[in-house]
Amino acid sequence: MQQSYDIIGDIHGHGDLLEKLLLKLGYDKLGDVFRHPKRKAVFCGDYIDRGQQNIKAIDIVKNMVVNGEALAIPGNHDLAFVQYHTSLEGTEQNMIPKSFSYDRMFSNTMFEFEKAPDKMFEFIEWVKNLPLFIEEGFRVYHGCRSEHVKELLTKNGRVMSFGDTLADYQTYKAAVDLITKSASSKITFSFNGIKNKEKIRLKWWKQKPEIISHDQLLLHLRPALFDAEILEYEVDAYNNFYPYAENENPLFLGHFCFQSAHGIVQSNICITDLCVIGTGRLTAYRYDGESVLEEKKIWIVQ
Repeated sequence: MQQSYDIIGDIHGHGDLLEKLLLKLGYDKLGDVFRHPKRKAVFCGDYIDRGQQNIKAIDIVKNMVVNGEALAIPGNHDLAFVQYHTSLEGTEQNMIPKSFSYDRMFSNTMFEFEKAPDKMFEFIEWVKNLPLFIEEGFRVYHGCRSEHVKELLTKNGRVMSFGDTLADYQTYKAAVDLITKSASSKITFSFNGIKNKEKIRLKWWKQKPEIISHDQLLLHLRPALFDAEILEYEVDAYNNFYPYAENENPLFLGHFCFQSAHGIVQSNICITDLCVIGTGRLTAYRYDGESVLEEKKIWIVQ
């Protein structure tokens, strides 16, 4: 019998909402673990930041994964937290230097971890050992997939973890950044006669365009730019498209804080992050092996 999955988007410290979603999906809490008699959960990353129940969210996900009730990958927030608290190999310098912006981003998470420091170190080690993506017939990546990166981050038939990359991180850094932060380009816009250069995420799954237009840009978080004229863009922006054919295996993404009724952007691509930090909606796609994804299989709690 084919295994069925519930693929859950970015949680961002909303532990209560995660519990509510799992109960709605028919999972029962048995001891410390949520279990379903016929299904497994798959988590797309970004377990921390923004919300007020970070440790609760982490414990739910981690307990399910450890007990074989779920699969999980890290998101860019999870990896940034690890890098912020991990020294570069052979140095005392952290992978991400201390800064006000990162302190602010991690403030809610650190407020909880300061009361439970053991939980912080457990989280860091757990994240280090998660596979960076999932290819189980269906595919789960946090932000972007390319065949080249998939091959680079697969060793001896096994998907690498972030911890696997640390001994030679410069070799893998660009690939890890791409799959977790997604593809973007610096675009120069003209809005009301004012020129401004912005780093914009791309709809990387589309075919490489002859001319980059608004249709290739993810502007849902920057609505004012829909009416702005595109003046120029980085030449290498064309290299940041990784066309994903509609006959490929279904692909599930997180990351994008997609503020729409659903996240299906192509017949076989679903963005599961419907922006819990902006809309309060936590999302799951109930996947049962279909090749064409369906809006009716998206479940949401608020």
